[in-house]
Amino acid sequence: MTAQKSFDAIFRLLDDAVRNKFPFVSYCKPKSNELHLWVQKDTKKYTVQKFDVSGFVMTPFEMQSDDGIIFPVEKSTRYVADFNYKNRHPAALHSVQTAVQAGKPVRMQYVELVSKTVDFIRKGGAEKVVTSRKISFLKTVSDKTALFKNLLHRFPEAFVYIWCHPEVGFWLGATPETLLQVNGNRFETMALAGTQVAGNSSEVTWGDKEIEEQKYVTRYILDRLKNRDVQTSETYTKKAGNLLHICTDITGKSAEKSIDKLINELHPTPAVCGLPLEEAKSFILKNEGYKREFYTGFLGELNVQTDQKMSSDLYVNLRCMKISDGNPEEIDVFVGGGITAGSDPEKEWLETEVKSQTMLSVLND
Repeated sequence: MTAQKSFDAIFRLLDDAVRNKFPFVSYCKPKSNELHLWVQKDTKKYTVQKFDVSGFVMTPFEMQSDDGIIFPVEKSTRYVADFNYKNRHPAALHSVQTAVQAGKPVRMQYVELVSKTVDFIRKGGAEKVVTSRKISFLKTVSDKTALFKNLLHRFPEAFVYIWCHPEVGFWLGATPETLLQVNGNRFETMALAGTQVAGNSSEVTWGDKEIEEQKYVTRYILDRLKNRDVQTSETYTKKAGNLLHICTDITGKSAEKSIDKLINELHPTPAVCGLPLEEAKSFILKNEGYKREFYTGFLGELNVQTDQKMSSDLYVNLRCMKISDGNPEEIDVFVGGGITAGSDPEKEWLETEVKSQTMLSVLND
């Protein structure tokens, strides 16, 4: 059962969960009129590797080395509040600034990683590799739920969340990418790639590099789902805050009772890893230089009963940050981009700077 509450009551319950150090997650789906809150009834860390259970799941990029964490339905109290997304105000454009300006060594480190990646691709190692970096600094965050409220109002077209387990820390995000939505025997996913800053013009032009990158993603997903009955939409431009991406929606049917196989067919997508999957993943783990943890994993409702059907609503964990306990707290903001043979390392650096504004803008307010 889910208890109906007011918007303000949800935030009072959130503050109680923070104060009492209970595991919780609060979230709003894209263009949704509902704000959700799950509070686990105990402080145990429940882990999952097979996705045939029911709850709110949060998984890492590298499932082989880390388990996913689940707040089981039967061990959680759930609340929902009405929240009109049309009253939410999209984020304004920001100049490329970070909370702590990245020095030349940090920039050069990422530029060198991208250059190495381009060389790897041109030598036939892969078609595409998604490289990423972590922006880390110290900052006093007196009210974490206020950051979440800020994200809610800035990014109405994203899956916006705040998640906490006392053994892990806080994660917040506003991700534009759906991994998988399942309702009964029907499922939906998307092929998302390419990035540019939204301008004032309704006309959007994409370069060959971004178009080709998105085609890689679409082709990969369709190949992974080739034994299923699937259909694709026309490719279109998807807005996420102040950023634009190229997107193709993919829908289909699944006769399987468990969605475990379907999830494993899709995660990690080439939008967060690369192509071919194993070659790209191996390069990332060897060369990226840090552990992604939950960044580029996925999170969301898993096998939850709605309208007499089992429903799952899972999102790729992009545009996110981790807040670790401390005084001041340690902040980690995660950003990355898809690298192909035609990538320009300096432009890729600038793209990560633009993407970082999703999280840094709410910290700077």
